[in-house]
Amino acid sequence: MLGFGLSKTKMLVLTGEIRSVKVGRNRRILPAWVDEYVQRVTADAEGQAA
Repeated sequence: MLGFGLSKTKMLVLTGEIRSVKVGRNRRILPAWVDEYVQRVTADAEGQAA
């Protein structure tokens, strides 16, 4: 969805920048959480540009 590799995605999860849930031995990231992350990053970028 984001076009990020596994290592970048893991880093986002570990730093808490993107939400995830653990299901068994796997981590899942819901599409809504990806949307939240994208909105937050774009809002931050727009805030810095202004």
